[in-house]
Amino acid sequence: MAGIQATRRTLGLRPVGSSHRVPPNDTARLMYYLRCVTLGLGMDILADRLIEDDHWARLSASDVDAVYLLALELSPDEFLNKALFHDADGTFVGDCNNKFYEAEAVTERVTVTSAFTLRGTSTTASKVMFFRNVWLDKFYLAPMRRGVARLTRIAAGIADAGHCRHCKGGAGA
Repeated sequence: MAGIQATRRTLGLRPVGSSHRVPPNDTARLMYYLRCVTLGLGMDILADRLIEDDHWARLSASDVDAVYLLALELSPDEFLNKALFHDADGTFVGDCNNKFYEAEAVTERVTVTSAFTLRGTSTTASKVMFFRNVWLDKFYLAPMRRGVARLTRIAAGIADAGHCRHCKGGAGA
């Protein structure tokens, strides 16, 4: 269940966060996307090394694979109209491509609910993010399109092993 419930019609959104430069690399861009949809929304659920885009070059090959798999698992479809909102006319993002907000009560009682089940864990987003199409394309869609060969290789490796990669064929789920 996600949405905004209020006893009155007035809801204040206070911008939070700061600008950030992302290295011009698809892995770094996906790491930034993952940071936005987790830590940026107030959900600290991923290892720092997988979302610190400034350190993308330090990742091992298996960590890079993990970034792509997490981006696939945490696709925008999981968040759209719950904690991520398209802002085509720039009402909320202004001259930026994305912007985070915290809800604050302006009058009476307000409850913001953005509940998710991510990676098997129930969690709640404490912030929302508005974005333009260019943000989604640059930090998710284009890197994922260019990463199809990697994702295909990862999927083939999983299928060939007959088991999931993380436990290297050991017993268990």
